[in-house]
Order: sequence, then C-alpha cells, then structure tokens
Amino acid sequence: MIKKKINFSIFSNFFFKKLEKNTSKSLSEKILSTFWAIFFGILVSFIFIWSFGYNPLKVYYTIVFKIAFAWNEVRNLLLITSIFIFASIAIAIPFKSGLFNIGLPAQMMISGIVSLMIVLNLTSINIYARLLIAALLGILVSGILGALVGILKSYLKINEVISTILLNWIIFYIGKFFLTSTSLDIGFKTTTLTSQTINETAFLTSIFLTRNFSIIMLFLSLLFAFLIWFVLQKTSIGLSIKITGQNKDAANYAGINNKKTTIVVMTFSGIVGGIAGFAWYVFYRRSFTIQAGMPREGFDAILLALLAFNSPFGIIPISFFYSVLLIGTNALEAHSIALNQQTTQIIIGIIVYLSAISVIFIHFKPLKWMMNVWCLSRTGRFFSAKNAKNINIKPTTPVHSNLSLLFIKPEKKEKIRNLQTEITNFENIKAELLTLFLDQKVNIFWIYRKIQKINIKLFLLKRAYLKIKNYDNTAIWKQKKKELKNKSGLDSALKSKNVEEKLAFFEQINQKRRKLNIELNELGYFDAKNNFNAFWQQIIEHHLQFRSLKSEIIQNFKADQKAKKPLKTEEK
Repeated sequence: MIKKKINFSIFSNFFFKKLEKNTSKSLSEKILSTFWAIFFGILVSFIFIWSFGYNPLKVYYTIVFKIAFAWNEVRNLLLITSIFIFASIAIAIPFKSGLFNIGLPAQMMISGIVSLMIVLNLTSINIYARLLIAALLGILVSGILGALVGILKSYLKINEVISTILLNWIIFYIGKFFLTSTSLDIGFKTTTLTSQTINETAFLTSIFLTRNFSIIMLFLSLLFAFLIWFVLQKTSIGLSIKITGQNKDAANYAGINNKKTTIVVMTFSGIVGGIAGFAWYVFYRRSFTIQAGMPREGFDAILLALLAFNSPFGIIPISFFYSVLLIGTNALEAHSIALNQQTTQIIIGIIVYLSAISVIFIHFKPLKWMMNVWCLSRTGRFFSAKNAKNINIKPTTPVHSNLSLLFIKPEKKEKIRNLQTEITNFENIKAELLTLFLDQKVNIFWIYRKIQKINIKLFLLKRAYLKIKNYDNTAIWKQKKKELKNKSGLDSALKSKNVEEKLAFFEQINQKRRKLNIELNELGYFDAKNNFNAFWQQIIEHHLQFRSLKSEIIQNFKADQKAKKPLKTEEK
C-alpha cells in the first residue's frame, strides 16, 4: 500500500506538549493554578448567593470577619486548621508513593471511638493521664488499620482503594453498634446515635479548651509539615518513597523494597490520621456522632491534599482557607442570613469542586497574556495590517461553483478543470503569503488567519475534486473488497492443518491484501484519507510556526527595550 508519509511528531508535539508541561509543574505554576481555581470558585459562589437575593460581599464578610475571625471562634479556627493539616498530610504521603489512602475516615473514626471510650469510662484516672492513654491507644489502633491495608496490598495484591473503602464501612458500623448496642455497658451508647459528651469539670477547665492550646496544636502541625517536607526532599527515605510512587520497577532495580515501603507508608499514614481523629473527636467535637452517611472530615482532607498538590507547605494555607469556610458557613442563620445548612454546603461544594480541578488553570496566566499582547501591539508587526491589506488573496471565480455528481462525463471533466484551476490559485496565494510570513512589515496575525482559511478551502476543494475524479471507481472499490473478503474466509479444514500450513494460508491472505491495497491506491481509494492527513498536517505546522514567530517577536521586543534603557540613562 502506497501512502503519503506524514511526520507524526508534529501531531504529538501539538497535542501532548501541554500534557508534558503538566507533569513537571513548577512551584509558581501550582500556586497560581490553585489561586485561580479558588478565585473562580468564589466567583461562581457569588452568582449562587446572588440568586437567593443576598449580597455576596456581605455574606462573605459575615463568614470571614463576623464568624470565623470572631474572638470566640479563634480557638476552633486554629484547632480545625491544625487537624486538617495532619489529616491532609496523612493523605499526601501515600500519594507520593503511588497509593491512595481513601480509608482516612475509618482511621479517624476508630481513633475517635477508642479515645472517647477510654476518656468516658476510665473516670478514676487523672484526666491528663487518661487523655495520654486514649491518644496512644487511638493512634495505635489507627496505625494498625493502615498497616493492615499495606499488608493486603503488598502480599495479597488487594488494591488499597477497595480495602480502605470496605474498612470505612466496617468501622462505620462498628461505631453504630457501640452507639446502639444494649448488651454492652460501656458508657458510650445513647438513643440519638451520639455518644456521651466529655463534660467533666477537670476537662472543661483544662488547657485543652483554650486558645493557647489551639495555638500549640497549630504550631505542632506546622512543625510536622516542615518535618515531612524535609524528609521527602532532603533524605533518602523521601527519595525512596517518591521513586516507588513514580516507578515501582525502577525502585525495585534500585534496591528499594516496595513491600516494606508500602507497609511503612500506609502505617505512618494511619498513625497521622489517628492523630487527626483523636484531636477532632476529643478536643473539637468531644463526642462521636453517626449520621445518615460516612463522616465527611476524612474526605474533606482528601480534597485539601489534592488541591495542595500533596505539598506539605501547600496544605497549610488550603487547610486554613477551608476551615474559615467550614466555621463561617455553620452560623450564617444566626446573622440574619437565611441560608440553611444544605445551601451553605452547596457554596462550599462549588468552591471545593472548582478548586479540586485546579490543574485546568495551570496554563491560565492572564497577566502574562496581557503583557504579551501589549508587546505585540507595540512592535507593529503583529496587529498592523497596512501592507497586508494590499495583497489580493481572492482567486478567480470558477465557472462551476456548485458541485454535483450527476453530470455527464464532459461536464464532469469541465468541473474537474475548474477545480484544478481554483486549487492552483489558492496554492499560489498561499505560497505568496508564506513568503511574507517573516516579513517585518506584514501583519503576522492577519496572514496566519488567511493561511489557515486557505488550508480549509484547499481541503474542501480537493475533497470535491477527488469525489468527482473517483466517482466511477466507487463500485470497483466495493467489488474488490468484497472479493477479498470472500477469498480470505477461514477454511473449515484449517483446524486439522499443521502450523506450517496455517502460516502459509495466512501469508497467502496477506499477499492478497497487499496486492489489493496497491490496486485500490491506484484507483484513488486512499486519496481522501491522504488529503485529510495532509490538511491536518498543514494546519498544525502553520500553527506551530505562528507560535514560534510570535514568541520570537516578543523576545526581540523585550531585548530592544532592555537595550534602550542604558541609552536613556546616559542621556539623562
């Protein structure tokens, strides 16, 4: 089969260039993409709030300054921020090693259940000793849960997503059993699917419910985030975790034990999740509640980790931002804003959803775009069309503009000649425009648009030309393909033949197909496909050439501006 050769690297460069950039995003690109995602999320939520008849600016002012930053809510704001920092890091570390710990809700729940059972029952022990025991046991059980997932992944090849989802519901129903069971007297059950609240005077008057303790928790979470960053970036342990996440085969060849890494990472993730669960259920909620579905805190941490691109430092501001929204939207009705809990959850959902897809804003750089437009407008080569308008780009009008395949052969020949004339005119104009493409006095943008329009016209004209030219061969194409299909049918006796006879049979079929492809190519069967490939190749080539020339103009303009600055200073 004879076909026109096409440089497919042009296609790959055009389509996958941005994808390659996304895989190696710089820190500034990550920060800006997250910023724009949050900005557009807030903008969409503005529209949603406005549809309810409220002033969005007033609503957000109330959320931030009157509720979240109120003096009586500072303790909760700092505490929730620190909890989400721990929880998000528990998600980010497995992500670095190529694992998805979607079982964080279960790890937080089991840590909270065990801790509350100890605090509520061992009342004879000092409150500080009781909290220490509760924290150690709760974190230990959560770590064991994470280790179980790692073992199942390493030795039984059970996907961690499946095992953690199932463990989420197992722990959920264990908690529900503790709250509703009448056979266990553990001081933990109530009739409203909510455990008893820690209301001891020793606990209520302790440091754990003060702003100072929330500041300590925030400091510890920030220190922990720094330590995790240091381990991931500056130590061999972090390097082995990242290599395992990027390529397990390469890690194996490098001498890294993948099974050990998986178990250690999941265990550590469970321990950190246990810390977050202990702080959430003991210091913030002071009780355990089973609602209609799974508690959302663990899933919120997954979103925050993804939004921060699993960066320990990126998790800090994202956790603070989400904590402000979470606290602020819970008390809007108390400030004469009749947005119920479900409506405020939609507001948070809009912001979080757009924030979670921040990767689509990785190339959204409006300031850079405006600067480039300004540079291009100052050069006079990009938007100015003084000389370009003098170019006659319209070809001579053909005799027959409306095509029909029902004409007789003489008229068909006349139409083919007209199409060939029109194609030649457009190709000459295109060649003339291409020679002017690098001319400094010609409008680059205008020429690029005209060239692409001519490419489209040429494609349509050639397609019409090929339809008329190969119309009589259509029946022959179908006949030859049908003959090959009938001849290449599998023989009923093929099963009884040996391997050599089978290979000879299939080789004979391949020879027939190659011969048919050559005949079809001579009859113009592949002309339409080759025409489309050539058209698409021209579109991509000219687009890449246009982008390259645009970048060159901007760079030259900036270089000229830098060269002029010393001259101006000397003149002064």
